[in-house]
Amino acid sequence: MPLNDTTLRAIKPTDALQKFFDGGGLFLAVSPSGTKSWRLKFRYAGREKLLTLGQYPVVSLKEARERAMEAKKILSAGKDPSVEKKFAKQRQRNIFELTAREWHEKQSPGWNPGYAQKVLRKLEKYVFPHIGSRPIADISATELLAMLRKREAQGSVAEAHALKNICGAVFRYAVASGRAERDPSSDIRGALSAYSGKNYAAVIIPEKVGALLCTIDDYRGSDILRSAVQFLILTLCRSTEVRHAEWAEIDFHDMLWRIPAAKMKMSRDHLVPLSVQAADILESMRP
Repeated sequence: MPLNDTTLRAIKPTDALQKFFDGGGLFLAVSPSGTKSWRLKFRYAGREKLLTLGQYPVVSLKEARERAMEAKKILSAGKDPSVEKKFAKQRQRNIFELTAREWHEKQSPGWNPGYAQKVLRKLEKYVFPHIGSRPIADISATELLAMLRKREAQGSVAEAHALKNICGAVFRYAVASGRAERDPSSDIRGALSAYSGKNYAAVIIPEKVGALLCTIDDYRGSDILRSAVQFLILTLCRSTEVRHAEWAEIDFHDMLWRIPAAKMKMSRDHLVPLSVQAADILESMRP
């Protein structure tokens, strides 16, 4: 007799495994612990086999019947439903997004945390919406280029090149882990607009450098801003490094600024010699 929701709700666990059949090989297995699992009994290649379809009540009676019908369609096509289920899980694991996240998880421990976050944010914002759900082995060079050109058309040629490099690393990881045959990013080399970095405006004439330093020294706005700019010039560090400097990194005895590896892109400690003038600026900032 086919099952119904009233019967299912009334089932209580016992000391032994119970089976409640719905017909056509579909039944509900109830374990002594109370777990209720939908299973389908079928024969393939002369052998009796079982396929788990989910747990009740997460999978309703109606949904269990639909899953059983899908399995029977696979069986009628001459395929083993349990094997096809494993293949489906494998295909899901091989989509671009899951592969990229796995690659990022393995690579990021060796990166600066800020850089690792930046790479993941680029993938989530510009790549996953376009090819994230695609099987990575099926993504062609044409499809990859179309995605990159959208970013390029938005006026960010440099970022299009950066995304190409990131995707290339993901594809190479997929090849190494047996999920793809090759890296399609290598086929679009030269297809994006050429990008050459632009130099920022710089004062390079000695007389003008002196005038600039005098202008900074005469600045009467924020003492912290003036000191930060002067310290930047004296250490030749990045503005980010200066803005995030901490007292624990400063060694006045050895006249060194030790920037820890965690703050550096290459994940190596960076030692910055401090001139007398740089040390004086820091001392003036202590209050």
